[in-house]
Amino acid sequence: GWGEAEGWGEAEAAKLEKTRQAEHGRRLAEQERRRAEQGHCQAEDALVALRVHQEVEREALIDKVKQTEEEYEARTREEREARTREARQAQLVQRQAEKDRQ
Repeated sequence: GWGEAEGWGEAEAAKLEKTRQAEHGRRLAEQERRRAEQGHCQAEDALVALRVHQEVEREALIDKVKQTEEEYEARTREEREARTREARQAQLVQRQAEKDRQ
């Protein structure tokens, strides 16, 4: 009788140990899954931050190009106006010289 009971107790203990190990394995797997999810979220957040940063830089670049174009147009306009003034001035001087010769 006692030997049987002892054998049953060992079998039960072994079963409990297996169950405990399986539960421990499940917990570890769950922790790992959560860690992976967290890592995935962090990676997604980093990607979003990178995209935002790139968009901000792109906008800044566009603004810089627009500003450069505007400055170029303003400078070109000023130069054109200056040439027009110089040409008018030259014409006036020429007319005056022709009048003086007459």
